[in-house]
Amino acid sequence: EEKLLKIREVKEVHFISGPYDLLAVIDITLMGKPVFSTVQEIAQKVIQQIRRIPGVRDTSSMIPFLSYTKKPHT
Repeated sequence: EEKLLKIREVKEVHFISGPYDLLAVIDITLMGKPVFSTVQEIAQKVIQQIRRIPGVRDTSSMIPFLSYTKKPHT
């Protein structure tokens, strides 16, 4: 997980159960770019970096279209 966290766009790494061992949360900023071109950039740049890490056997990408975050009570 330390190698994943060295990638600038990776903001969180979670150990998970199921077919994969780790979940890496990647934060991207659209900055006015179309979503499709941004997804292409991720696939070409960040995912290739992850796949080059020794021990990584497979990756699967999931892109959320809508997200909700629970805000802490103040």
